[in-house]
Amino acid sequence: MENETAPRPYPHDPLPEGWERFDDNGMQCFKNKELNLKTYYDPRKPDCRPGGFEPTPVDGPPLPSRWEAVRHPGGQLLFIDHNTHSSTSVDPRPSGGIRGPLPQGWERFNDDGMQCFRNEELNLKTYHDPRDGDLRQNGFAPAPVEGPPLPSRWEAVRKPGGPLVFLDHNKHCSTTDDPRGSGTILVGGDTA
Repeated sequence: MENETAPRPYPHDPLPEGWERFDDNGMQCFKNKELNLKTYYDPRKPDCRPGGFEPTPVDGPPLPSRWEAVRHPGGQLLFIDHNTHSSTSVDPRPSGGIRGPLPQGWERFNDDGMQCFRNEELNLKTYHDPRDGDLRQNGFAPAPVEGPPLPSRWEAVRKPGGPLVFLDHNKHCSTTDDPRGSGTILVGGDTA
């Protein structure tokens, strides 16, 4: 039997240039100061992230311990909390990060503990930061609704040419049924 030298597994390879390893409250973490990236996935390991999520730099103060920013292949910015193994589109930093002013007409508010944005002139409410553009998974964009406000932690979205969809951020589900009840008149002449 020949004595072949097997390639060393990636944990023994040197880190790529610019990357360093550090301990973040007992959890192995990697950062690249030049790229302003922080990740809990070893950059030496190929295709280590499920779903094509990529670490992304964030401006402003550092994220809390065991948090990381990633961008979905569709463009949405997400924050991963490795403490609770959950993710959110809400910036966990007390200041919400320093990202510059909101676009004209938009304001940020707290909707029952969730960061939310509204534009009264456009009659829009969304949990998607308007500074990130209209990059939403599957092409959905905030949609206006008339009548009474939507319940707390609900928003309306629509794909171009598609039906109005209501997102329930409490239960993490969606429906085409208006949560305000039947008979509510929607923008575009639809009725619930």
